[in-house]
Amino acid sequence: MKLHLLALCSLTLLAPMFAAAESFPQLEPHRAKCAQDRQILDEARVRQIEALRSRYLAALTAARVEAAKANKGGAVAAIDGEISEAKSEVHAPAAPADLPRTLAGARREFTTGCATLEKSAGLRIKELNTRYLQTLITLEKGAETQKNSALAAAVAAEKAKILAPDTTPVAPSLHKNAIPNGEFSNVDAGGLPIGWKPKGADYQGNDVPWQNDAQVIQEGSEKFLRFRRAASVRLANLAPATPIPIPERAKAAVVSVRMRVKGLVPGKNYDRYPGVSIKAADAAGQSPGQASAAATENTRWRLFTAKLTLQPGAKTLDLSLGPCASAGICDFDDVTVKFE
Repeated sequence: MKLHLLALCSLTLLAPMFAAAESFPQLEPHRAKCAQDRQILDEARVRQIEALRSRYLAALTAARVEAAKANKGGAVAAIDGEISEAKSEVHAPAAPADLPRTLAGARREFTTGCATLEKSAGLRIKELNTRYLQTLITLEKGAETQKNSALAAAVAAEKAKILAPDTTPVAPSLHKNAIPNGEFSNVDAGGLPIGWKPKGADYQGNDVPWQNDAQVIQEGSEKFLRFRRAASVRLANLAPATPIPIPERAKAAVVSVRMRVKGLVPGKNYDRYPGVSIKAADAAGQSPGQASAAATENTRWRLFTAKLTLQPGAKTLDLSLGPCASAGICDFDDVTVKFE
């Protein structure tokens, strides 16, 4: 799910964007309308998700009553955990083992519905940004024709705010995606996603031997990251360009990614399978543990998740994504990290 796009909808984040620049009568109505449209989209998304959540919570509550009557302690505990998770913004793809099978349909409706809504809202935000950029381009041309340098500068600044990927290392809010460009929609001239870098690039630079075999691919309207690996190599993954700051109140980090694998050849000694991993570091750079999710066989598009319990003093999160030491064709999309 592409939540980092949805974060742009928040008025808390948008207010500085739309209020900081000098007011221009030619620009202000368009700026205000874009902010209003984003708020409407975000509020609609929240209402729809709350409706899904309410239905699922009602089903869980009814099932808990029945499980308690039947003295099924394991089912009651599983339902209690599911109720807690349903109230959060992070939902595990697999149901707890003791969750009653009668809840399978309700759970599927809830998780699938949430994923669909997030995806749809992200696409609509993209469309809104595209329309706004077209308006800004028209205003910019008019300002240049009129030799209105102040307006041209204001419009150019507004365009830069819309186009620039957010790679500033600011601690994200709980339950919001902390990964910039996790859906790989913004691509540099070399075909790599903006805001990401090859692991090892900070100390090997352009000597990283494999970086040309990682490319953003487009199928229809969807873009995703593809690694095409004929043989195992070292330093095989990508990572966000900057470490991810951990919010002070965070107790855990949940990473998820959609992955598709074809022609998998596992590595021989270490990091044998493609996937994603996260590890936390304290102020001294020490890491007390990590969590990872990997594809151990060929698979069609499928969601993989992993959860890392954060130790006291954790300051930053490091993410690694890619084939690791395996070979084959590995596709990745919709990378998210959310803190709980």
